[in-house]
Amino acid sequence: MSHAMPRESIRYVAEIDGVREVTLVGGADLAYWRERLGAAGLQPYAAGGQAELVISATAARWRGARFRELSFSVAVSARADGATHDGFYLARAYNSVRAFAWVERTLFTTPYYYGQLAVEAHGAAAVALHEAGQPAFRAAMVGARSPSAQDDQLWEGPIWLPGSRGGAADRLFYARLGGDTALYPFATGADTLDLRRSDRAPIFGQLIESRFAPREWRIRTAAHHAKSKTYRLEKV
Repeated sequence: MSHAMPRESIRYVAEIDGVREVTLVGGADLAYWRERLGAAGLQPYAAGGQAELVISATAARWRGARFRELSFSVAVSARADGATHDGFYLARAYNSVRAFAWVERTLFTTPYYYGQLAVEAHGAAAVALHEAGQPAFRAAMVGARSPSAQDDQLWEGPIWLPGSRGGAADRLFYARLGGDTALYPFATGADTLDLRRSDRAPIFGQLIESRFAPREWRIRTAAHHAKSKTYRLEKV
């Protein structure tokens, strides 16, 4: 990665408050994601010897229209050894409104597709995706419980997009995501994660092949999200 913009020059074109957000963070095989991201010219962030993957689902309202989103991202580093967390690579995303998915994919060059989504951020968190009428993904927290920690968190930085025809990543946008965040350990054996391979979406097979293992839920019931336009970059 060779691109960074001064924070003051970033202009956010969409900002939404009151976002309900369910995020699942986990680890996966580092060598696997080094190989997969290598063609894009990116390096996965090495968190304790593993790649860090983030699955995030949201429910929000934009200009009066309610919608839900689901995204699959890999944390990336600007360093060859992956020692620092400097952004994300957005592998796949879904929107529950066809028109919104089309705008994202066509105007912002983001990998968004239409999917039927359910997002529950209150009590026992849950996320479910149906694509083309078929169940594709589900994650659920079994039973409401107290968080292990809770604080106000903010992340701001670049989100890289897949290159055309599997080439180098040459587009990105900037995001600012924050709000009061409740943290819950993923209860292996109780909480559930259902992944199914799909010809439509390679990310599900990649999660299985890289042995993705969730470790933590991050829940926000009133988050703030901001997003910039998509920038096309010249490699230096």
